[in-house]
Amino acid sequence: MHDATAAPVLGFAATWAPQPETTWSGTPWSLLQALRDRTEVIDLGVHPSRARRAAFKGAYVRRQGGRFVTTYKHAPRYRAWIETSLRRAVADRPVDAVIEIGDLAVLDRPFLLYQDLCYDAVLDAFDDDVGAALHFPGLSRDDLERGRDRQLQVYDAASGILTMSRWLADRLVVAGVAPAKIHVVAARDRGADGEARRRRRDRRRRSPPRTAAAPALRRPRLPHEGG
Repeated sequence: MHDATAAPVLGFAATWAPQPETTWSGTPWSLLQALRDRTEVIDLGVHPSRARRAAFKGAYVRRQGGRFVTTYKHAPRYRAWIETSLRRAVADRPVDAVIEIGDLAVLDRPFLLYQDLCYDAVLDAFDDDVGAALHFPGLSRDDLERGRDRQLQVYDAASGILTMSRWLADRLVVAGVAPAKIHVVAARDRGADGEARRRRRDRRRRSPPRTAAAPALRRPRLPHEGG
């Protein structure tokens, strides 16, 4: 049994890319290393093999906007496999609480979710004429609503939700999440890299708004997922 007077042992759960440090532009890996500077952290991450990842990708290929895309990261079977894998990892480790990158699973101990997007926000951008939402080609409204319903169940069970922006925090409140459960933990921009990111944001803000969604829909982006 874990000593109640000792520092808490955290579990850290992400769906890692083949090279974990590249997952989600490096954010989860950097967060894991920063947490390890402060307390004991056990990596509970899921590591899909290349063969398993390829099998899931192939099973959920769809044609959208003149090209083939895969929606496997949102498929119930894939999400169920992630959930089972994570629960097994948690059961075998003496962790007091778990931080999940994304909404991976409901666990039997306190867990927090680190999020930068939610399905409700994607549904806000769904274009019925195109049959897709911006940056999420291949996902129907039914797909997104099914993902939203599951996500809200995970939110309800979570001890807390760590959002990367105030905008997302506000959107979660609109979706029905209790404000007391939401904590904004936006990263601070520091040094030369931070200055470069600020310049890129400034350029995007000065750019004219898009007038056509179709070209962007041909660029699959799944920023709220892990590897």
